[in-house]
Amino acid sequence: MSSEKIVDGATGVKVYLRRLFADETITYGDVKVVIFELVQNGNFQKMFGELGEKRRCWKNKEEALAFAEQNTEKLGPNSNFFELEGGFVANVNLDGDGQPYVNFVSPLSNDSAWYAGFQPRVFYPQQ
Repeated sequence: MSSEKIVDGATGVKVYLRRLFADETITYGDVKVVIFELVQNGNFQKMFGELGEKRRCWKNKEEALAFAEQNTEKLGPNSNFFELEGGFVANVNLDGDGQPYVNFVSPLSNDSAWYAGFQPRVFYPQQ
């Protein structure tokens, strides 16, 4: 991936994330959800940091999983990240039958880098 910055018209300049499904309105209840894909290797703080300091989070892993179960066609084949209240991130994957499950919950401060080549997705509930 080049060092070229990715521009997302709705939220400004992005380096680590590219918006997916920009022509669709995806909702969970009355909340609009925007989906991004990682395009440059980065950790959770870099990924979610691009969404702003006062970003909305998912309440808990159960809420993230409920969204995933209603929108399985929007999940990527690898990791799908949901920032949770309290400074955590849920990783939702698909099992062999295509059903989502929470693979793990990690602190947002985890500095492990995620490989953009696996195209992990970030699910962001807007304010």
